Amino acid sequence: ELHLGYTSEIKKSEKEINTINQTDTTQYLEKKLNQLNERDNVVVEGKIVKISTGKLAYLVCEKCNKKATKTENGVYCDKCGEISGKQNPVLSAIINDETNETQITMFGEQALEFIETNEEEFNKNLENKSTEEILEQISKNKINKTIKLKGYVKENKFLGANEIIVKEILKN
Repeated sequence: ELHLGYTSEIKKSEKEINTINQTDTTQYLEKKLNQLNERDNVVVEGKIVKISTGKLAYLVCEKCNKKATKTENGVYCDKCGEISGKQNPVLSAIINDETNETQITMFGEQALEFIETNEEEFNKNLENKSTEEILEQISKNKINKTIKLKGYVKENKFLGANEIIVKEILKN
């Protein structure tokens, strides 16, 4: 919010101003998996016991990063009308911490960080390998490894259970 008097002026400056990165001010509580409640912001640690099967990516708008639709004319974003899209990684896994098991779901950068790759390599793998081959390789590298993460708990209506949407991987 900016308040100006009647004699105030706004002029464009040629000065270079450093931007301030927005920081996550959300309060995260360290919890065990059996203590999770819907809408909790949590830090959890657990052993990866399974990599879930399913799609590894979905189409998003390159401009606003919202889900896009493939049409006969290309890609269309309902939100901003953009006509270009890209593949956004998505990956789910089951973790266990001796108290319970819970599904974690990672999107975008978190999914890429988890599988230790970049966007270019990920897209190359999607083109050259089957989903099953990629998931098998991820499983080989990640099963029985410990992960610590920040995320929020939401109900997965399909599973009928809570899951954690990963916001940041603290230990991979």
